[in-house]
Amino acid sequence: MNSNVSYTTLERPCALKWDMSEVPDGLHVSAVQRKPPRPTATLTLTREGPDGVEVLLGCRASTMRAFPDYWAFCGGGVSKHDTELAQELSLDQIIICILREMCEELGILLTQSGVHAILPSHRKMILEQKDGFHALVRDGTLNLDTSRLNIFSHRITPPFGPIQFDNAFMHIYFDTLELE
Repeated sequence: MNSNVSYTTLERPCALKWDMSEVPDGLHVSAVQRKPPRPTATLTLTREGPDGVEVLLGCRASTMRAFPDYWAFCGGGVSKHDTELAQELSLDQIIICILREMCEELGILLTQSGVHAILPSHRKMILEQKDGFHALVRDGTLNLDTSRLNIFSHRITPPFGPIQFDNAFMHIYFDTLELE
């Protein structure tokens, strides 16, 4: 294990202030009428590599409106299907969101034995049907393990634009033997 990796900082509650402003002192931003911040989730997945800690990034599709072909952490917005499934399973909608995003963006699923690739046919269904992931969970095809997922921070994006996001940050660390 790399001695430069600290796990305790990820397990503690974040010390950031919830009402922290991104507006620099002396700058006045006009009031913009907008909806409440959209709930979103971001996951950092790391492991010990031969040269130190490795971070998993996914390349955004070239068809994406925002940041096509950019490398990014896994994540996205909570869908109405995430909210419905979360209520059915008595889980946080953010947790359902990030598990769905892992399947959509990376083709992987968090299980009790590690991180595993999902079948190509399952990924195709998830990508083609807005509720595909949720249907596979409901019928027992995909078994979710939420025990390693913890929200360690929330951040609301600055009030400069017309849309704001309330983003939950999560991290999972797997040693080399657990990733397949």
